[in-house]
Amino acid sequence: MRFRIHQLRLQADQFVKKGEHLSAMRLYVAVLRRAPEDYEARMGLADALAIVGATAEAARVYEAAAQLCLNGGRPLVALVAMRAMKTLGRSPDALITRFSALYGRGSNRLAEVGARLNACNDEFEVPAKELRQERSVAELIAEATKVGSELAGVDELPLKFFPIPGLSELSPVRLTQLARAMKVRRMAAWKVVFEKGDPGQSCYLVARGKVRVVGQGADGREEVLATLTDGAIFGEMSLISGQPRSATVQATEDTDLLELGPEALAAIDDELHRLAPALDKLAHKRWMSNVLRHSPVFSVFDDQERAELLRRCQALEVPRGTILFSEGEAAKGVYLIVRGEVGLFRRGAADSAPAMLERMGPGMIPGLEALANSRANAASATTLTPCTVLFLAGSYFHKLAAAVPEFVAALRPRVTEQMQQLIEPPPLPREISHAC
Repeated sequence: MRFRIHQLRLQADQFVKKGEHLSAMRLYVAVLRRAPEDYEARMGLADALAIVGATAEAARVYEAAAQLCLNGGRPLVALVAMRAMKTLGRSPDALITRFSALYGRGSNRLAEVGARLNACNDEFEVPAKELRQERSVAELIAEATKVGSELAGVDELPLKFFPIPGLSELSPVRLTQLARAMKVRRMAAWKVVFEKGDPGQSCYLVARGKVRVVGQGADGREEVLATLTDGAIFGEMSLISGQPRSATVQATEDTDLLELGPEALAAIDDELHRLAPALDKLAHKRWMSNVLRHSPVFSVFDDQERAELLRRCQALEVPRGTILFSEGEAAKGVYLIVRGEVGLFRRGAADSAPAMLERMGPGMIPGLEALANSRANAASATTLTPCTVLFLAGSYFHKLAAAVPEFVAALRPRVTEQMQQLIEPPPLPREISHAC
């Protein structure tokens, strides 16, 4: 009987969960003999060695894993291995310096078209007889250390790597300081990273594993909003806005995270302006995606359709007091409010200030009624605060309405509601008329 490499690694992972670490080590060794580039097996072997008390041996294997991942386009996993080395008393300083040189600003190894190690090599098979060979604990640890720390058999590694989102904008000096200051969180499957409502003072990068983002769907029920894997960043929205966490994040399998908290950000203070735009851009994209998901009008589309819709929208950062459209002009499109507030105003008598009909916040759509009915705008829309809005051109809006019956059905109650408010505006104070 023979076993595939991938089967063996999965079985080894299961042995670890059951506490059968020596059995796991036998399988990891068998995998690495055939596929020495399998960084997952190498990390698993180092973990097993550390758990059984072979700390010096585990540190050597972590070091080899870090070297392999640095040269193989897996820098985040390399950082996890380096932190494990340090915990076991082996200095990672030389590796951190190499990490910063390879992945920092100005490196000639970074490219938009890069490559990275794949841990799912399944070309080889291992005979069952090899797995049944008897060894003492000392012999197994010695063999595991030898195989786990040896890199000579690794195939050709990529010449160009993908940049690390945001981090590769930093100079090698600051990237070194960041690598030393960031925290590593190794999460077991189904452990919660943070919960909705928690304060948000840090963001996270997924080194390996998988997390799910859980929040409220358009119907108010709890649902999985996103699943994030290797290289993804999350938690940046609260970090940028200073607001509590807007969703719960939970690991769905054993997951390694890199946490960028206050200490890590302080370490790059004079270059924070290089990292901030990348985080801000990602946060804005998430805000926009969340608003589309929760909109009663656009929630009829699935995730892929909403992503395409987002590409069709123009994102605008609008200062306070900006007129989005004026009363009486033809509707050119609709504005979906992502952040901030917009007021709808209607002209009164010649000697009176415009009256505010409605204050609209995130998720609301000024101009919807006019565009849906191909009429002139019955009111003006002016930003009451600095706003982020998505503008969808009228031509594409009408194409959606013609092609997707569910979209039209979702529009009807919303248009009726807004039309009713325009016909019978509620009495509201007029002291903010200076916004116009």
